[in-house]
Amino acid sequence: MSEFSNFISNLLAKTDIVSLISRYVSLQKKGGTHWGCCPLHHEKTPSFTVSDSKQLFYCFGCQTGGNAITFLSKIESIESIEAIKMLAESANIKLPERATLETIDSSENKRRQEALKKILREAAIYYNNNLVSSDNLAKKYLENRKIGQNIVTKFGLGYSKDFSSVIEHLEKLGLSKQDMKYAGLLGQKADKYYDNFAYRLVVPIIDDKGAVRGFGGRILKDEDFAKYKNSPQTDIFDKSEILFAANLVKKRKQREGLPYVIIVEGYMDAIALHNAGFDMTIASMGTALTTRQAKEIKLLLTSQDSKNFSCYISFDGDVSGQKATLKSLDILAAAGLSVKVISLPDKLDPDDVINKHGKDYYQDLIKNATELTIYKLQTLKKDYDLNTFEGKAAYASAAINSLSRLGDKTKINAYLELIQKDTGYPLQVLRKQAEIFIQEETPVPAYHYINPNAVNKSLNDAKEFILSSIIAAQPYANTSDDIFLLLDDVDLQRVYCLINDCLKADIESGGIGQWGANAWGALHQALENNYSQQDIDTITRLASYQHIAGDDAEKFNKSIKVLKVNLIDKEEKKLKEEYDKTKDLNLLTQIKSLTQKRHELK
Repeated sequence: MSEFSNFISNLLAKTDIVSLISRYVSLQKKGGTHWGCCPLHHEKTPSFTVSDSKQLFYCFGCQTGGNAITFLSKIESIESIEAIKMLAESANIKLPERATLETIDSSENKRRQEALKKILREAAIYYNNNLVSSDNLAKKYLENRKIGQNIVTKFGLGYSKDFSSVIEHLEKLGLSKQDMKYAGLLGQKADKYYDNFAYRLVVPIIDDKGAVRGFGGRILKDEDFAKYKNSPQTDIFDKSEILFAANLVKKRKQREGLPYVIIVEGYMDAIALHNAGFDMTIASMGTALTTRQAKEIKLLLTSQDSKNFSCYISFDGDVSGQKATLKSLDILAAAGLSVKVISLPDKLDPDDVINKHGKDYYQDLIKNATELTIYKLQTLKKDYDLNTFEGKAAYASAAINSLSRLGDKTKINAYLELIQKDTGYPLQVLRKQAEIFIQEETPVPAYHYINPNAVNKSLNDAKEFILSSIIAAQPYANTSDDIFLLLDDVDLQRVYCLINDCLKADIESGGIGQWGANAWGALHQALENNYSQQDIDTITRLASYQHIAGDDAEKFNKSIKVLKVNLIDKEEKKLKEEYDKTKDLNLLTQIKSLTQKRHELK
């Protein structure tokens, strides 16, 4: 076995899956099996089982199963490698160099980061004590906003009463000013240090694992200072990577499920919505969403009771908020998320809407949220004067160009009717223009990651969907056809064989033929058996493909048909070339037979 395979085996042997799962759900032993209500789809009648002897779990309700790594990755909404790190830390086992797809932090960097987190944790406790222990501006501000003690406790809100008190407090704990500065807590002028968040309501920025990474601060006096201030970028804080309140939303998911998430721009908006009962709200820290944040949202939404991956964007109603919304829409859609936009009135932000109109009003805004493409068309329309011939023509062209990226002609035709209503152009003219734009779209390159929201029928899309479905052991992944031959690509045929070897290794190691730790172990061992790093990278990417509603047997069968038609096309081309050379009439019969097969498939 490879070093990584040995590591995984040792890790699972030292991890008691019953104890692990008991942290999240109450289990009752019956015979040799422990039973409980499934924490992954929040059932009321127990159908979730944990085997002490096999160290495996399985739910008969949602049909999800695996080992300790599988369970932890699902319940904590993290990737498998992160689950491995967490279990290794609990078991006090050192990670081997190959244990991650990224470079594992050196022990010195890890020690440094933990020191900075300790400073911020102690500062957060100090600020919170300031807020709750006496009357102050922050407490009055929260009272005026009708934010009670439960929210103060939930978010760990605090108050910085001056420029120096927090420094004095942390120095008594043996912490240095220089490290406080590195943590983003202090500023410096000449040789004088000062609290970056002096005289502000302080909001701890906590990651999904519960560690304080930085702070946000809202000014409480009408002075010549920025209204909001965030920690600067540090070794442990990058606002493009962190989602505010993700730790709370994860707990909500574990407690009762997560039907959707609401995404807002700032932490005060998130706090206001949580205060109003919308406890599935996260914030993007005042910037357009990044690909990394979209991936984290997808992990939050990936569960048996949340197959549609729905999220609502609720950015500010002003122009800058609308631009941030548009940038975020495509990033979320590319991650395979179903996106709708909550339109806010009168250029208000969510915080203002809640305080001015109340919870029920905002709930109605959610019900009337606008589907992604329609919102984009509505926003695009504002840039053109539809009262002029030139404006209508320019809008129609821009709108159709935008629609052509959907890759789904049925959807495109539906939206063309909206453009027809706005411009008055005949549908047949718009459809013809759409066909031109679609033909001009750049073909998808080989091995390009496909948006799982779009049901594309191209050859590369079909190969990718079939292989990712096999890796995920999807119930509809019917391999009765000879997938090896259908791939018609030496590199992918080799990858297909490696996938089967890894799934077989999972079964031989006591698994159930799903892509989990045993399969990862076999994959890394394959590096020693004439497989290339490129093969490993291809499978790693395929294993990260997120399957959603609409990814089903029908789509799988259609993808198989695409590959079959591709083989027919290639064979037909060869026969036609041979006929041109030989004029052998028997070849025409073979060509006619292939044409009939293609017709039957389509």
